[in-house]
Amino acid sequence: MDIGNRVNNLVDLLMIDFNGGKTIDEVKLHEHPDKDTIVDILEKLRKIIYPGYYRNKSYRVYTVKNNISMLLEDVIYNLIKQISIVLKYSPDYENAHQENISHAVENLTFVFLKRSLR
Repeated sequence: MDIGNRVNNLVDLLMIDFNGGKTIDEVKLHEHPDKDTIVDILEKLRKIIYPGYYRNKSYRVYTVKNNISMLLEDVIYNLIKQISIVLKYSPDYENAHQENISHAVENLTFVFLKRSLR
């Protein structure tokens, strides 16, 4: 089988998956998480998880605890903002009040961080 056919087979597999009707695959014109913010969150998580390897060059912080605290607060703030954008499209939250969505977003943020930072 030539490479062209192999590529086409992979594309066909992806399209079958894409057409599966999953919420994440819906193409919406507005209200997507911000890519730059997500990348920033991931970079900060690396600095939090590996503080000795990925040191923070932007700030003059004298203790690791203060540095991690500052980074973690920023990650939490931005995660909450980004999750808030998409959670309302989940079938469980489509018709939920904003207060319930906000509470769920906060819980999801802390559950994610607790699992990620072990």
